[in-house]
This record gives sequence, C-alpha cells and structure tokens, in this order.
Amino acid sequence: MSDLKTIRWGIIGSGMISEWFVQDISLNHTKNYKHIITAIGTSSTAKGENLISKFIKFNHGIKPKVQSYNETYIDDEVDVIYIGLPHSMHFKACLKAIEAGKHVLCEKPLVINCKEAVELYSIAESKQLFIMEGMWTKFFPIIHDLRLKLFDDKVIGVLKTIKVDFKSDLKLDTLGDESRLINPKFGAGTLLDMGVYALTYSRILMSKEYENEKEKDFEISHIEAIVKNGIDHKIKFQIHYKKNDNKVAFLDASSIEVVSTQICEIEGTLGKIKLYLDPTKFPNPARPFKYEIIIDDVVKETIEFDHPGRGFYYEADYVADIITNSNGTGTGDLQPLKHSHQENIFIMKLMDEIRDKIGVKYPQDD
Repeated sequence: MSDLKTIRWGIIGSGMISEWFVQDISLNHTKNYKHIITAIGTSSTAKGENLISKFIKFNHGIKPKVQSYNETYIDDEVDVIYIGLPHSMHFKACLKAIEAGKHVLCEKPLVINCKEAVELYSIAESKQLFIMEGMWTKFFPIIHDLRLKLFDDKVIGVLKTIKVDFKSDLKLDTLGDESRLINPKFGAGTLLDMGVYALTYSRILMSKEYENEKEKDFEISHIEAIVKNGIDHKIKFQIHYKKNDNKVAFLDASSIEVVSTQICEIEGTLGKIKLYLDPTKFPNPARPFKYEIIIDDVVKETIEFDHPGRGFYYEADYVADIITNSNGTGTGDLQPLKHSHQENIFIMKLMDEIRDKIGVKYPQDD
C-alpha cells in the first residue's frame, strides 16, 4: 500500500455532493491510488468541520485543513481540485483552480452552457492542465461490461432504441426561493441536473464510437417540458440518428416524479437489455447496479455489480490515471478520453438547443 501513488485532493464546497465524494474516496475503497483529502475549501468553517467529522473516516490518518476557497486553490499540498458547488458557480471556480495551476474534477454539469465549456477547456489546454466533468456514471465497471455485451458480443443484435427514465421527486414545491434546485441564478433545472445523465446513457449505450459522432448526425424532436418560473421541472424528448432511420433515443428526466428502479431499456434486433439501480442501497439512477439480457421475452442472464459506497472512487482513479501519466499511453496527454472535452461540448450544445426551445434561459446565456 505504501508504494501507491498519492493524489492530494482539495474539496471546494461542503454540500451534499461533496459529502458523497469525500466519503467514498476517503474510505480507501480503491487499491490503485492513495487518495488523500488535504483541504476543504468552504464558505463556512462549521460546515467544513462537520463534513470532516461525519464523512471523512479514514483518509490515511490525515485530518484535512478547513479554509477558504481561495486558500484551497493556491494550497501547495493540493494536486487536484474537486468542485462540488451549485452549477452557476462552476465556471469561476474551475477558472480559479486552473489559474492556480491545479488539475480539476468538477461536478456535472461542468458549466451552464457550451460557450463557457469551450472557454474553460481552451484555457486549461493552454496551461496543460487536466479538467473533466464529474460524469461518474461512465466509470462504473458495470458500464464497461455492458458496452462489451452490446458492441463486441452484440448479444441483442443491431441496436434500435433506448428508453431512459431518470427521475427523482425533489419536492420542489416545498423549497425556499434560494434553493439551488429552483433558483435560476444557481443554474437550477431538470435538464442540467438530470437530463444530462439521460443524454449520457443514450450516448454510451447506443454507439460504440460515440465520440466520433457529429452534431449533424442527430435531430432532437418531440420536446415536452413542464416549466415553472423559468425553470424546467420535467423534460422529455427524442433523439433521432440520421444515419439510421430506425435508431431512436427516448429520454425522460423529471424532478417531480418518483424514481424508477429501471433506468433504461435498450432494444435490438435480437432482444432487449434492461438496466436497473439498487432500490435498497443508494437508489440513484446515476448509479447502475444490474442488467438483464432478455431474448424472446425471457430473461436469459442477470448480471450484478455491487461495490462499497456509492462509487465515486472509480472516477477519482481515472483522474489519477491521467494526471500521473499511468494511463498506458506514455504521451502525457491530459485529455480525459473516457469523457473528453469534445464530448462534453457536444452534450452542452444539445442542452443549449433544448433549453432554447423550451424557453429556459440563465444569466450566463447573455
């Protein structure tokens, strides 16, 4: 264990998503790296101390410092900044981290719109620094295994459709005006919060070489939305693949409906695959748990992938792979190929287009 490479993390933000992230990587689930949280950057010392006492239980015996955001950005004992702030704060936080010479893992969505994403990636690349959106779903072993079944083994033949349900009842009607979930100044809205996951599932589970697809290859249609006070509470739409008339993604994301145990259903010419969350342990559709292979309406195989905690350490290990140049390329390239800058810009463009059509606009769009 002592021979493992050490990655020192500075955490920006002390809310729920930061709690989940630090709890996962501080419990030493990974066998690949020694992840150490050295600093908590927070607007409240009390919140920072609470984060440490409740959620950081191992951390290789080191108690993180509690300090300001700015102190964390410039901290010499930090290699990577993790940003767990409200959406609207991501751009400036990422920029400050990059200006301080730090690598960055930022919670999804990376930023509010495509314009911000292009600018941020350009700056990071010019400074030869790593930056990636924290689309943790992509890094689960079950996703890797499922893609092998779909695209190498072709267990359900040629893919035709995918139906994704990404829902969670966030009780929006009970929240105060300053909640990040309903206030536009924080980048509130279902598309940015949940729709981005639905889009991601459609990307990684419908095309083997999805990174090579172009914007012109797709058409968004049948958009339905429930919008209140300028914020989308529910969004439903289709993506048609122009190169294949029979290939369609049906995507549904909602902040006002209860979560479904079935995350998505993929239909091919030979059968179906259904992907599920775990209803008894972290019932979050971003955290897939098992899938069924169904041929002629009969479940032929069920594959489960359980793991400790929520699973944020998979993306943390991937970040470490890239920044320590141990990803096998030997090139020192800091592009996160599993969730590239190009791919994230593509998804931001799609979400910009959808928001424009349903009339959801943020101050950053001006």
